[in-house]
Amino acid sequence: MSRTYKEFDDARAIRRETLALVEGLDQEQSEFRPAEDKWSVGQVLDHLLKLDELVIRELEITLDQRRSGLPFVYRSLGDVDTTLPWVLRPILPFVEIPFSFFNAVFPQSWRRALTGNRNIPLQAPGIIKPRSGRPIDTLREELRLTYDVLEQQQNDNEKYNLNNVYYYNPITGLNSVAGMYKFIANHEERHQGQLRDILDDASFPVPAKAA
Repeated sequence: MSRTYKEFDDARAIRRETLALVEGLDQEQSEFRPAEDKWSVGQVLDHLLKLDELVIRELEITLDQRRSGLPFVYRSLGDVDTTLPWVLRPILPFVEIPFSFFNAVFPQSWRRALTGNRNIPLQAPGIIKPRSGRPIDTLREELRLTYDVLEQQQNDNEKYNLNNVYYYNPITGLNSVAGMYKFIANHEERHQGQLRDILDDASFPVPAKAA
């Protein structure tokens, strides 16, 4: 019998909530931006997808190392954000020190709460900055598929307890593989509030068929 992980089930439920929020939106609505400095629905969704892709990649690296006998994987900022210019890479160890200090001082539960708190502004790293103009149907379908891929990762590594396989980078701190599901769920809940703000904006377009 396959293992089950509450963190995974909870994160998948949050993804279903996101999909329910954007169900039925057309392309014009997807690309509407409340202000020049605000993201559109489509950009929020693409941002979530880019984090999905990053997490899937990093977890695959972690699980591959576990299959090689290592229960813990360390990843630097340069490993995680491959879009960083090469000229910045020599100074990355100095940039990572404050992150590492923060992760050592603040409990994991606090860090997760900060990830989900929209009152604390966070700048998206280059690797997960959203693209514009992607088809809304494609975005919805890819968002649905993410958790199928994560579930397949579990099935391919079912002999391991993912609560005991650890991953570290200076941004997320130390997490188990299962704990990373909780991290992306908290991040997504933060952006659900952003989606609701866009949908509730007085200038949000009325669907063409309802106009």
